[in-house]
Order: sequence, then C-alpha cells, then structure tokens
Amino acid sequence: MITKEEVMKLATLGRIEELAKLGDEAVDILIAELQDPHFNTNQTCINSLVEIAKSDEETFQRLVEELKSNKDLKIKANCAKILGMIKDPRAANILIEGLKYDNYFIIQEYIEALTEIAKTNENTFQKLITELENNKEWEIKEVCIRSLSLTMDPRAANYLITGLSNGILAYSSTAQKACIIALAEIAKTNDDIFQKIIHHSLNNPDDQVRANYIEILGLTRDPRTVDFLLKIFKDKNIHIRVADINAMGNICDKRVVDLLIMEMINRNSAICRNCAMALEKIGDPQGLAFKKIIYEKSKKYVKKIGIVKTLEIIKEYIELIKDYRPKERVTEIKIDLYSFFRKVFEKESNSRMRMDLPELKMKPPKRGPMLHAQLRVAT
Repeated sequence: MITKEEVMKLATLGRIEELAKLGDEAVDILIAELQDPHFNTNQTCINSLVEIAKSDEETFQRLVEELKSNKDLKIKANCAKILGMIKDPRAANILIEGLKYDNYFIIQEYIEALTEIAKTNENTFQKLITELENNKEWEIKEVCIRSLSLTMDPRAANYLITGLSNGILAYSSTAQKACIIALAEIAKTNDDIFQKIIHHSLNNPDDQVRANYIEILGLTRDPRTVDFLLKIFKDKNIHIRVADINAMGNICDKRVVDLLIMEMINRNSAICRNCAMALEKIGDPQGLAFKKIIYEKSKKYVKKIGIVKTLEIIKEYIELIKDYRPKERVTEIKIDLYSFFRKVFEKESNSRMRMDLPELKMKPPKRGPMLHAQLRVAT
C-alpha cells in the first residue's frame, strides 16, 4: 500500500510518469490533499493532477465527478481550476451547470476555468454566448459576461456592450469592472467598437451607464477621445462630470490642463478632488503647482486675484526653478511654494489696496503647510 508521503515526494519532484503508474490510489491522495491549507502543497497537487489527467481519461472523469459531487468547497474550486488548466471542452457544460447551484465563493474559479477553455475552443465560446442570450437567470448571464470579458475576444464586444447597457450588470461591480476593462482593450484595436462606445458615452439615457462608457474611453488612452470628453465636461450630472475628469486624467493629454485648473476652485469637493488627481496623473508642472496652491488653503486668495494672475505667479515660480541648474559644486536649498505665492500675493494685494478696493484689505495668512520644491543652486 502506497503512503501519502511517497505520493507527495514524487509529486514534489515532478515524477509524473511514476505517479501515473500508481493509479487510482495516488490520484485519491492528490485529490484529498487539494484541501491542504498550505499553498505549496496545493499547487504541487494541482500541477500533478493536470499532467496526469491530460493523458489519463479515468483521472479526467474522476475530477469531473469530484467537481459535481464533492461537498468540500476547496476541493471543488481546485478541481475547477485543474479542468480549466487542462482546457478540455468536455468540462464546459459541467462548469456552466455548476454555476446554478454552487457556493458564490468558488464561482470565480469556475469563471476562470470557463475562460481558459473558451480561449482555445470555439464551441465553448459559442456556448457562453448562447447562455447569455437564452438563459433567463441574470446570475448566469452575469457570469457568462464575466467569462467573455476575460477572453478579450473582439467577437464578444457587442454582447458586452449589450450587457453593460441593458442593466444586467447593475448589481455586480465585479462584472461591470471586467466588462469595462475588456471593452477598453478591444476598442484600442477595433474602430467599430470604439465608435459604439463614443455613441453610448454621449447618448445613453442612463447616467450610470454613460459614466461606465466614459470610464472605458479613459482606459483606451486614445487622444481622439479628448474632443468627446470636452463635450461632456459641463454635464449637469455630477457623476458624469467626475467620470469625465477621471478619463481626462487617464488619457494624460495636456490640452485639458487649463480646463482642469479652472475647475479646481469649483465649490463641489468631488470635482475639485478629482481634478487634482487628474492633474497629478498628467504631471504638468503648472497644474501640479496650482494644485498645491489650492490645497494649501489658498483658494480664497486665488479667487481674489483671479486664476489668470495666479497662473502668472506659478509660471514665474516654475521659471525660477528652471533657472537653477546643478553644476560641479552644489548646495541644496528649499524654497516654499506657498511662501513664494504669498509674497507675490501681498505685492499684488497691496497694489490693489492703493486703488481703494476695501474688499481686498484682508491680511494673507502668516503661516501655511510647508510644501517644498527642491532646488539646487550653484555655489
């Protein structure tokens, strides 16, 4: 009688032929060890069973039976994973059937297994589409969309667009995210799908659906989308505007920097915060400096002297930084952007006060958070 230690030793050493010769007894031990909490043991058993089942029909059928009837969720999940790695299309129907009854926590393994099979087997791919079109249970439709999303197959794009647009995925953020990522990847190389996404981002009657399509536009990182995003920028719905700003940040096109800067003094904190994050992604020095000024509680001063004058001050500051270049011998000096801004503000404010504008007779703050720009000055 063979022991567990002998089987695991052969599995660890990768001696698959010897394991296969041991027959059902070795397979029983490997399947039982699939519930082991240690990752290395789990992975060793999975890899061994994959190799054995590829050439042994009895082992394959045993894995299918365990998937259908075993009550241990970890063993069921690992059997699904193994069948996905084998990529045998005969497992597809069992995996789809299992989605109706099994615990939610192992469904992810089912989805990944179906995805791996569908990538290499046309019948499985079509089976997922058939289930999506004909099955009346929205849970199954959602799972099929998630699986089709992971295949990244352009043929699935129209079905993903339908699923995203008709509310099937409204209650599943995971499925929505998978669908959004897949459509963004497909749209990068498929102009027809790109145009459909543009259409939905502009015209879909559901604001949440529009926000999803705007997110897709941002993930494509296609410069052509900027013109469409600019059309959406002043939308009345705050969620649409936030999605639009985030998309601009993902595209990293410097044409939108001035627009984002103008919105930084918006009273809505979500708009201001997302503009700041977008400017951070774009990395434009003027935008980043403006963001620092705003977040150092200088918004009221910016409103007093105006955005145009503020940007002039920032440009002057940036030019100051550019004037210093490290040479052979350098000394590091810290210049506070806030202090620089305050000094110029005082000068500007005083000049206006001499014009008898009483509303500007407020003193600038004496202190502020220290956000330093590192400069190197030649000595």
